[in-house]
Amino acid sequence: MPDPKDSTAVQSMEREQAAQRERASKGGLDNALADTFPASDPVPHLTEAE
Repeated sequence: MPDPKDSTAVQSMEREQAAQRERASKGGLDNALADTFPASDPVPHLTEAE
């Protein structure tokens, strides 16, 4: 029986999910940066546990 991970649909879904995680992480940093202005405090780099 073929491995389900070899399916092009599964591979496409995994690529899309990775892209969504990347966009979400960049958006979080952008929001954190915007929240610090005009203060001179450094931007906190927070990561969410999965």
